[in-house]
Amino acid sequence: NWEELPGSASYAEEVSWVFRNYPFVVRERDGKSSKIYWSRVVSGPPSQGCCGLMKWAAKQEHSFFKDVVPKVLGGLGNDEEDERMLKRRERAMREEIERSLAALMEEVSG
Repeated sequence: NWEELPGSASYAEEVSWVFRNYPFVVRERDGKSSKIYWSRVVSGPPSQGCCGLMKWAAKQEHSFFKDVVPKVLGGLGNDEEDERMLKRRERAMREEIERSLAALMEEVSG
């Protein structure tokens, strides 16, 4: 139930939105395909284009995180540095998810 969205935003804004929301909305189902749970987004997308980009990222996860994210959000241009940055970001996303789950569990149990 997002407000009316603009047709597009800057590519960096769209990639950033997908990057921030991906760990919350994309779930691997059978090792081959992913399902997107749009109701779990942290914030509304900056444009309609984000929805298509999220669908592509769910199908091409490796390409999105290895090729797109470092180039658009990191700009390192060095494969070794890109890989290190990707690992740091994945670790940060994992930690954020773990914190969110711990808070949810605490809320549910207490």
